[in-house]
Amino acid sequence: MLPPETLKLLAAIKPTDWSITKTEAIDFTKPFLWFDDDLFPEEREALLAHNALDSWIEVDLAKNENQLKGLVENFPS
Repeated sequence: MLPPETLKLLAAIKPTDWSITKTEAIDFTKPFLWFDDDLFPEEREALLAHNALDSWIEVDLAKNENQLKGLVENFPS
């Protein structure tokens, strides 16, 4: 369904392989938004410890394929 040039670009995207919790990459001294489909217990604890759980935005495109579009259109609400 996608043009060949788009498929070529998509093939260049590589997934991230985290060897540590993703929260270790967050600078908790600055405001941030974290868009992710899954939050591991250790990551939730880190967010809670820094009073930053509201900075995580659960993204589930299987439930709502237009979720990211809605987030962009309604940002920052």
